[in-house]
Formats: sequence, structure tokens, C-alpha cells
Amino acid sequence: MLCCHILKVFNQLGVDEIPAQYIFRRWTPIAISDAPPAVEDKPDELPAQTKKELRHANLVMDFGSIARVASASDAATDIVKKHMRGARHEIRNLNMSRKQKPAVPPAGPTGGPQASAGGSTPPPSNTRAKRGHVLDVDGPK
Repeated sequence: MLCCHILKVFNQLGVDEIPAQYIFRRWTPIAISDAPPAVEDKPDELPAQTKKELRHANLVMDFGSIARVASASDAATDIVKKHMRGARHEIRNLNMSRKQKPAVPPAGPTGGPQASAGGSTPPPSNTRAKRGHVLDVDGPK
């Protein structure tokens, strides 16, 4: 019989299904032969706040494991910080694009804005988030 701890281990290892050898017949729909069939009109849907909390908890675990490895050296810490700045910039752009609705049709050949001669636009100079600042990846609700 599996305990709650192994479920956490499965989660950390990316195991999405419990192996069949651990599933007892009494836990399955065939446990009671004359039971009516299960009706699945709509799959279970988590509330938006619960989804957000789950994403947050998973990110905290992932970032914690990266932090443990990266804290071993200055070079590794610098790599993580560089990628965090990039992630903040991308998330900020994502949130801004959700807030803005295009007032005029885009002008570029692919439907996007005209590219500058130098390629992509450089990020704004002020890309650092203030200490303690929480980024809301879901945007406004």
C-alpha cells in the first residue's frame, strides 16, 4: 500500500500515473460488478485560484532545486540571475500584451510590427525587479 510520501516522490520524479501493481481492485470501477458506469460529462476542473497555487508551489520547488545547485559557485549564481532577468522581461512583456489591445492593424509583413534594422528591440534598461516584488504571471483577473 502506498503512503502519501511516495506520491510526493512520484510527483518530484515526474511520474504521472501510479503503476498498476499498486492499484487494488477495490479502488477501480470494476470493484462492484453491478455498479452503474461512471459518467464523465466534463473532466474535473480546478478553480483558477487553486491552479495558480499549484503552479506557485511547483515553481517554488523547481527554483529551490536550481538555487541549491547554483549557490555552489559565483559563476553558477550569475547564470541563474541572468536567466531570471530574462524571464522577468518576458513575463513583463506577456502581461503588457494581455493588457493592451491593438488600436490599429499591425504594419509588418507577417502581421507583426516592423522590425528595426538591428533585429530585435533591446530590453528596457530598467529590467530589474525590486526586492520582494512578486510577478503575477497570470495577469489581471
